[in-house]
Amino acid sequence: MNLQIEKMRKKLEAVGLLPLRVQTETSVKVLKERLDVVLQKTMAESDIDFWLVMATEYNEDPVMRSLFTWDMPTARRLSVLMFHKKPDGSIRRMSAWAPSPQMNKLYENCLNPGEDIWDCLVRVIQECAPKTIGINTSENFGMGDGLAATLKDKLEKALPDEYKSRLKSAENLCITYLQNIAPIEEKLMKTVVEVTQDIINMAYSNESITPGVTTTTDLEWIMREATETLQCDHSFGPDVDLQRMGCENSRLSDSVIMPGDLLHCDIGVKPRYIHLHSDIQRLAYVAKPGETQVPEGLKKVLANGNRFQDIVMENMMSEKSGNEIFTKALKQGLDEGLSPMLYTHPIGAYCHNAGPTIGMYGIQKEIPGKGDYRVTPVTCFALELNCLTKVSEWENQEIFAYLEEDIWCHEKPDYINGRQTEIIFVK
Repeated sequence: MNLQIEKMRKKLEAVGLLPLRVQTETSVKVLKERLDVVLQKTMAESDIDFWLVMATEYNEDPVMRSLFTWDMPTARRLSVLMFHKKPDGSIRRMSAWAPSPQMNKLYENCLNPGEDIWDCLVRVIQECAPKTIGINTSENFGMGDGLAATLKDKLEKALPDEYKSRLKSAENLCITYLQNIAPIEEKLMKTVVEVTQDIINMAYSNESITPGVTTTTDLEWIMREATETLQCDHSFGPDVDLQRMGCENSRLSDSVIMPGDLLHCDIGVKPRYIHLHSDIQRLAYVAKPGETQVPEGLKKVLANGNRFQDIVMENMMSEKSGNEIFTKALKQGLDEGLSPMLYTHPIGAYCHNAGPTIGMYGIQKEIPGKGDYRVTPVTCFALELNCLTKVSEWENQEIFAYLEEDIWCHEKPDYINGRQTEIIFVK
């Protein structure tokens, strides 16, 4: 197991995610490219001239977290970021609070010595004279609704009347900025996904599992401790459960693993100082005495799940809304005789990231608002779904293929680091 961890560590080191000191340097490069490329494009396409992001300590706007450098893990007292789209199309990036060494590399500190932050904010707005001022309020996305009510009241009181009337929701700007990834993030994301898959494979092994002794909780801790050893954080779980012949519970957790069980896990990993998240679910089968392969009926379970993945990917084209993709993919799956559920979500700056929602678990219908957003060519998704199949070897018991793989969308969608097409066989 130590050898497996060491191989994962080397993968992280190769792209600048370890050691942590190197990762902090990488994180500044990532943020700079996001500001230079993603924010530049997002604001160029927006009708907002001036974007205001503000929060108080420990009550951070979700967008603000992705705009801070690693040495600013939280807001300090009252922290303000301002982005002005100038007439030549360039973006002036400004901050107003006690500066940090890393933030000073990326933002112009506009706070004059002895100046009150609110006075600074009003002065800068009057200097820039924007036609529209975007603030983070949203009915559809918590990630676009980060401006606290008290701060909004104070802002409206501080602004001259002519600028108060120019305030508008920056929901679309927030969501588009968060959902899109920069070129530098693609290589990093691939490694994060690959290492997550490695952690799963390490847990789903003879070395980790002793049937009749090992529990699903034991596997969760193997995954959790591996993540900690790699100096990463958890973006989800890890959760491990199982399906068993004769058991009606399709997510049996905190249980001893027995021969013949179908294991399922859900795990996500995040580098300590970089806002990229993986989110993956995979299956493993624990052999009965004398078995040399996974039973054919269980192979069919995964095959049906893979087919539904194919269907979703075929429909997941750029500029389609989440609701369009959901409706067409689900109908096609049902028409082909599958029993599918679809609940795919964007991934990136957050595990359940901003962007188009494609169905929700337990709510298999179009989602107003969140589902109306469209896929963009630089968005990552967790392709999350399930498919129900009867297994003859289990007396026709219906078994779920709970699957989740990380994908990205360019001209067309593709898996970031492949997908599971065979159930892992644990002897």
